[in-house]
Amino acid sequence: MNVHSVKNHVIIHGAHILKEDIMSKRNKIIYLDLDNVLVDFHSHPTLRIPHGFFNHPNMFKDTYFSKLKPFPGAIKAAMTLLNNPKLDVYILTQPVANSIKSYSEKADWVAEYLPAFSDRLIMTQDKLLNKGDVLVDDSLKWSKFEGKFIHFDFKGNTVEEWKRVVEEINGVRELSYGL
Repeated sequence: MNVHSVKNHVIIHGAHILKEDIMSKRNKIIYLDLDNVLVDFHSHPTLRIPHGFFNHPNMFKDTYFSKLKPFPGAIKAAMTLLNNPKLDVYILTQPVANSIKSYSEKADWVAEYLPAFSDRLIMTQDKLLNKGDVLVDDSLKWSKFEGKFIHFDFKGNTVEEWKRVVEEINGVRELSYGL
């Protein structure tokens, strides 16, 4: 297929199509962070990590990630978004780079609590490499995401926070990146 892009137009085999026409017909791509968005990162039954520490020694112990609990409202919100036919929803998480266990245990957690996302789990050290319409994350480190960044405040009532996030995602009308 021969495709060319010129400013806001796409030309496919001589057909002239506006990018906006193509973009308006595709589903919105939504990324949900795992730690401190879907998962209560501080809910391990025996191992504690102080807030703000990302490479704490307890994170390297067996079963740290797989023993964490979901935030209240998180599972219902994730499934509500996944069941919206106009959205393509993925979990986008940054595992601990030098802990292979964090990779496998995060996948185990998703398989247990959100099995419908098992084939929608993306692990990366740099979330900014992903293209999409919305990123929901607790860390402002990712606020330069090319699409809409929604900051998740896990310190308050997470059920209400998830309601706000779902309403905001459903209200996103403009698509934020091009072909």
